[in-house]
Amino acid sequence: EQQRLEMLNRVCQDDALFTIERYELETSDISYTANTLAALSSFSNKHKIVFIMGADSWLNFKSWHRYQELAENYHFIVLDRPPLEQTSSYKDDLDASLAKVANNLGISSFWVSTTAKDQVSLAQQAWSDKDSSVTFCKFDLLDVSSSEIRSIFKHGNDFAENELVVHIKDRLKNKLSPSVLDYIVKQNIYS
Repeated sequence: EQQRLEMLNRVCQDDALFTIERYELETSDISYTANTLAALSSFSNKHKIVFIMGADSWLNFKSWHRYQELAENYHFIVLDRPPLEQTSSYKDDLDASLAKVANNLGISSFWVSTTAKDQVSLAQQAWSDKDSSVTFCKFDLLDVSSSEIRSIFKHGNDFAENELVVHIKDRLKNKLSPSVLDYIVKQNIYS
Protein backbone atom coordinates (compact mmCIF):
# COMPACT_ATOMS: atom_id res chain seq x y z
CA GLU A 1 0.00 0.00 0.00
CA GLN A 2 2.81 2.41 0.90
CA GLN A 3 4.63 1.60 -2.34
CA ARG A 4 1.53 2.36 -4.44
CA LEU A 5 1.14 5.65 -2.59
CA GLU A 6 4.75 6.57 -3.30
CA MET A 7 4.35 5.78 -7.01
CA LEU A 8 1.21 7.98 -7.11
CA ASN A 9 3.11 10.76 -5.36
CA ARG A 10 5.77 10.61 -8.04
CA VAL A 11 3.17 10.79 -10.83
CA CYS A 12 1.35 13.71 -9.17
CA GLN A 13 4.61 15.65 -8.84
CA ASP A 14 4.73 15.71 -12.65
CA ASP A 15 1.17 17.05 -13.10
CA ALA A 16 -0.42 19.64 -10.79
CA LEU A 17 -3.89 18.70 -12.11
CA PHE A 18 -3.93 15.65 -9.83
CA THR A 19 -3.71 15.24 -6.07
CA ILE A 20 -3.96 12.14 -3.94
CA GLU A 21 -7.00 11.70 -1.71
CA ARG A 22 -6.10 9.58 1.33
CA TYR A 23 -9.64 8.90 2.58
CA GLU A 24 -9.55 5.16 1.83
CA LEU A 25 -6.17 4.81 3.51
CA GLU A 26 -7.36 6.53 6.67
CA THR A 27 -10.86 5.10 7.12
CA SER A 28 -11.90 1.86 8.73
CA ASP A 29 -14.94 1.62 6.41
CA ILE A 30 -15.08 -0.93 3.62
CA SER A 31 -13.71 0.87 0.59
CA TYR A 32 -16.69 0.57 -1.71
CA THR A 33 -16.64 3.35 -4.28
CA ALA A 34 -20.12 4.43 -3.12
CA ASN A 35 -18.87 4.91 0.45
CA THR A 36 -15.79 6.80 -0.64
CA LEU A 37 -17.63 9.15 -3.01
CA ALA A 38 -20.35 9.85 -0.41
CA ALA A 39 -17.69 10.76 2.14
CA LEU A 40 -15.78 12.94 -0.32
CA SER A 41 -19.01 14.69 -1.30
CA SER A 42 -19.76 15.49 2.33
CA PHE A 43 -16.28 17.00 2.78
CA SER A 44 -16.71 19.39 -0.13
CA ASN A 45 -20.22 20.39 -1.17
CA LYS A 46 -18.98 23.12 -3.50
CA HIS A 47 -17.23 20.73 -5.91
CA LYS A 48 -18.75 18.04 -8.08
CA ILE A 49 -17.15 14.64 -7.83
CA VAL A 50 -15.79 13.14 -11.04
CA PHE A 51 -14.69 9.51 -11.01
CA ILE A 52 -12.21 8.40 -13.69
CA MET A 53 -12.21 4.73 -14.64
CA GLY A 54 -11.27 2.38 -17.42
CA ALA A 55 -13.72 1.04 -19.98
CA ASP A 56 -13.40 -2.45 -18.51
CA SER A 57 -14.69 -1.16 -15.16
CA TRP A 58 -17.54 0.75 -16.82
CA LEU A 59 -18.67 -2.37 -18.67
CA ASN A 60 -19.01 -4.11 -15.28
CA PHE A 61 -20.49 -1.10 -13.49
CA LYS A 62 -23.82 -2.81 -12.70
CA SER A 63 -21.96 -5.29 -10.49
CA TRP A 64 -20.70 -2.49 -8.21
CA HIS A 65 -22.05 -1.97 -4.70
CA ARG A 66 -24.93 0.60 -4.84
CA TYR A 67 -24.29 1.23 -8.55
CA GLN A 68 -27.66 2.92 -9.11
CA GLU A 69 -26.90 5.49 -6.41
CA LEU A 70 -23.55 6.17 -8.06
CA ALA A 71 -25.16 6.51 -11.49
CA GLU A 72 -27.67 9.05 -10.17
CA ASN A 73 -25.27 11.26 -8.21
CA TYR A 74 -21.82 11.37 -9.81
CA HIS A 75 -20.01 12.17 -13.01
CA PHE A 76 -17.74 9.64 -14.68
CA ILE A 77 -14.96 9.84 -17.22
CA VAL A 78 -14.40 6.53 -18.98
CA LEU A 79 -11.09 5.90 -20.74
CA ASP A 80 -10.54 2.95 -22.98
CA ARG A 81 -7.30 1.03 -22.72
CA PRO A 82 -5.68 0.24 -26.07
CA PRO A 83 -6.50 -3.37 -27.03
CA LEU A 84 -3.85 -5.87 -28.00
CA GLU A 85 -5.09 -5.77 -31.57
CA GLN A 86 -7.09 -2.69 -32.48
CA THR A 87 -9.53 -3.06 -35.34
CA SER A 88 -12.36 -0.78 -36.39
CA SER A 89 -14.93 -3.46 -35.55
CA TYR A 90 -13.47 -3.80 -32.05
CA LYS A 91 -13.75 -0.03 -31.52
CA ASP A 92 -17.33 0.02 -32.87
CA ASP A 93 -18.33 -2.88 -30.60
CA LEU A 94 -16.67 -1.26 -27.58
CA ASP A 95 -18.29 2.12 -28.26
CA ALA A 96 -21.72 0.51 -28.56
CA SER A 97 -21.20 -1.51 -25.37
CA LEU A 98 -20.08 1.55 -23.39
CA ALA A 99 -23.07 3.58 -24.56
CA LYS A 100 -25.44 0.70 -23.80
CA VAL A 101 -24.40 0.68 -20.13
CA ALA A 102 -25.12 4.42 -19.87
CA ASN A 103 -28.47 4.00 -21.63
CA ASN A 104 -29.47 1.12 -19.33
CA LEU A 105 -28.61 3.27 -16.32
CA GLY A 106 -30.57 6.20 -17.75
CA ILE A 107 -27.74 8.71 -17.48
CA SER A 108 -26.52 11.29 -19.97
CA SER A 109 -23.46 10.38 -21.95
CA PHE A 110 -21.29 12.12 -24.48
CA TRP A 111 -18.06 11.56 -26.34
CA VAL A 112 -15.03 13.82 -26.49
CA SER A 113 -11.91 13.41 -28.53
CA THR A 114 -8.94 15.67 -27.88
CA THR A 115 -5.78 15.79 -25.79
CA ALA A 116 -5.92 14.50 -22.23
CA LYS A 117 -5.26 17.92 -20.66
CA ASP A 118 -8.41 19.34 -22.32
CA GLN A 119 -10.75 16.60 -21.10
CA VAL A 120 -11.57 18.11 -17.74
CA SER A 121 -12.42 21.57 -19.08
CA LEU A 122 -14.57 20.15 -21.89
CA ALA A 123 -16.45 17.83 -19.58
CA GLN A 124 -16.99 20.52 -16.93
CA GLN A 125 -19.20 22.45 -19.33
CA ALA A 126 -21.55 19.47 -19.59
CA TRP A 127 -21.46 18.79 -15.83
CA SER A 128 -22.69 22.22 -14.77
CA ASP A 129 -26.41 21.43 -15.12
CA LYS A 130 -26.59 17.68 -14.44
CA ASP A 131 -26.37 15.56 -11.30
CA SER A 132 -24.73 12.71 -13.17
CA SER A 133 -23.21 11.91 -16.52
CA VAL A 134 -20.59 9.83 -18.23
CA THR A 135 -17.98 11.19 -20.61
CA PHE A 136 -16.35 8.70 -22.93
CA CYS A 137 -12.89 9.90 -23.93
CA LYS A 138 -11.23 8.99 -27.18
CA PHE A 139 -7.56 9.83 -27.20
CA ASP A 140 -4.23 8.07 -27.25
CA LEU A 141 -3.31 6.55 -23.91
CA LEU A 142 -0.19 4.87 -22.73
CA ASP A 143 -0.44 1.24 -23.71
CA VAL A 144 0.61 -0.22 -20.37
CA SER A 145 -0.93 -2.34 -17.65
CA SER A 146 0.29 -3.65 -14.31
CA SER A 147 0.09 -7.17 -15.77
CA GLU A 148 2.49 -6.17 -18.55
CA ILE A 149 4.90 -4.59 -16.07
CA ARG A 150 4.87 -7.73 -13.90
CA SER A 151 5.47 -9.87 -16.97
CA ILE A 152 8.48 -7.80 -18.07
CA PHE A 153 10.03 -8.16 -14.62
CA LYS A 154 9.23 -11.87 -14.45
CA HIS A 155 10.80 -12.58 -17.83
CA GLY A 156 13.75 -10.42 -16.84
CA ASN A 157 14.95 -13.30 -14.69
CA ASP A 158 16.67 -14.66 -17.81
CA PHE A 159 19.17 -11.79 -17.64
CA ALA A 160 22.25 -11.28 -15.50
CA GLU A 161 21.58 -8.77 -12.71
CA ASN A 162 23.42 -5.87 -14.37
CA GLU A 163 21.64 -6.55 -17.69
CA LEU A 164 18.24 -6.81 -16.01
CA VAL A 165 17.92 -3.11 -15.15
CA VAL A 166 18.93 -2.13 -18.69
CA HIS A 167 16.41 -4.61 -20.16
CA ILE A 168 13.56 -3.43 -17.91
CA LYS A 169 14.23 0.27 -18.43
CA ASP A 170 14.43 -0.24 -22.19
CA ARG A 171 11.11 -2.13 -22.33
CA LEU A 172 9.26 0.35 -20.10
CA LYS A 173 10.94 3.69 -20.94
CA ASN A 174 7.93 5.05 -22.85
CA LYS A 175 5.31 3.47 -20.60
CA LEU A 176 6.12 4.81 -17.13
CA SER A 177 7.44 8.08 -15.81
CA PRO A 178 11.19 7.85 -15.17
CA SER A 179 10.80 8.54 -11.44
CA VAL A 180 8.20 5.75 -11.05
CA LEU A 181 10.30 3.31 -13.06
CA ASP A 182 13.39 4.11 -10.97
CA TYR A 183 11.37 3.59 -7.79
CA ILE A 184 10.05 0.20 -8.98
CA VAL A 185 13.55 -0.98 -9.85
CA LYS A 186 15.17 0.31 -6.63
CA GLN A 187 12.43 -1.15 -4.42
CA ASN A 188 12.35 -4.51 -6.28
CA ILE A 189 8.56 -4.23 -6.34
CA TYR A 190 7.96 -6.81 -9.05
CA SER A 191 10.99 -9.03 -8.39
